[in-house]
Amino acid sequence: MYLFNSLLMGAVAALLVGCAQTSSSIRPEEIRDDGQHNVVVLTYDIKLYVPNRHSSVSNTALTFKCPQEKRAAGGLCFDLSVPYLGTRQIDGDGLHSFEHTGAKAVKIEYDDYLIQSVLHDVLINREPRTYCWLDKKLGEELCKTTVQEQTQTYSARIPEPIAVKVSSGSGCYLGHLELHMHNNQITSYNLDTEAPLLIQRFSSMPDDVTFALFEFVDRRCDMASS
Repeated sequence: MYLFNSLLMGAVAALLVGCAQTSSSIRPEEIRDDGQHNVVVLTYDIKLYVPNRHSSVSNTALTFKCPQEKRAAGGLCFDLSVPYLGTRQIDGDGLHSFEHTGAKAVKIEYDDYLIQSVLHDVLINREPRTYCWLDKKLGEELCKTTVQEQTQTYSARIPEPIAVKVSSGSGCYLGHLELHMHNNQITSYNLDTEAPLLIQRFSSMPDDVTFALFEFVDRRCDMASS
């Protein structure tokens, strides 16, 4: 059953007017089946909290991991950027907060995937280091300052691993993911594979990418055998 129709495209055009433009990991011309890879869309509500003892923080990338043999880059399936929103008091504790509601489109190789865990790194400190040496030709001391970054990794296994089959044809919608994570523990998790694909969740994507996705993605993803 098709998820979208021509009537929806009018709503797309109306809702996109005035939307903020940000960088996208996929270009309009890539939104197609190329015979080896196809497009998968995930919408999400992500909230990540870590202790505020870290002295320096910035946006983080939440990485979804598959078994090592499935992907070359350490089991990476895909990742998404989660902006840093500052500190927040939760149950009396001051926590650094990373939150985002949006959509992610990835082009991935045909295969069966089992997304088993997530992780993200938080920048905890930037330490400048100065190195000096004697330049014999100039007869003087030269110095160079570099900044060394320290990060803390937070990871957790997904309560219900996501089994998805990427195959030929039109693009597919994986569903809407709610994932809240506190330190190394997932405190709230739900993947609604029957959720409607709402245009409001694409507001941070460029207009041309959003239009291309709504034209190409017209079915729900098949669940692979886990």
